[in-house]
Amino acid sequence: MKWTSHKLLTGAITFAITGNPITTALTTLGSVFPDVVEGFPSQGNYNSWRKRHRKLSHWFIPYLMAAMLCYLYSYHGGIANIDINHISFPDLFNLLLHQPEDFSTYFPLLAYLVSLFSLGALCHILQDMLCGKVPFLDPDKQEIGYKLFHVGSWQEYALVIPFSLLFIMARVRFG
Repeated sequence: MKWTSHKLLTGAITFAITGNPITTALTTLGSVFPDVVEGFPSQGNYNSWRKRHRKLSHWFIPYLMAAMLCYLYSYHGGIANIDINHISFPDLFNLLLHQPEDFSTYFPLLAYLVSLFSLGALCHILQDMLCGKVPFLDPDKQEIGYKLFHVGSWQEYALVIPFSLLFIMARVRFG
C-alpha cells in the first residue's frame, strides 16, 4: 500500500476505536515506520532496495513484542492512573514540560506511547498482506499474504477510502 493509504486506514481504525487524537497520531506515525526504516529507492540502488523490501522491517514479531511489553510495563508502571483516552495534546505537552524530580515517572507514559507506535507498524504489516506477502516465521522470506490489488492502483483506493470513511462514521455515530 501507499503511505497515504496506510496512514488513512490506520488513523481511521484507531480513531474509531479510541476517539483520541493522540493515540490516532501515534499509530498513524507507526503505520509508515516499516517502510521508513528500509529507506527509499531513490536513495541508492533500486535493486538493492527491492531485495530488502518487506523483509526484516515487515516482520511482525519485533513490533508485537514491543507493543505487548511496553503496554504491560506502562500498565503496571502507573499508566492506569492516567486517563489516557481523555488526554489532549496540550495536556501531554504540559506533562512533558514540567519535569518531575524523578524522570522515571515518565517511563510508563513513554512505554505506552511506544506501544501505540508499534501497533501502527503492526497495522502496516497487516495492510501490506492485502497487496503482497510479508515475513511470517522467517524474517528473510515473504511467506504470508495475498495480492488483492497492486500498490497504488485504483483498487487500493477503492478499498481504503470507503473502509476509512466507514470507521470514522461509525465513531461519529456510536461515539
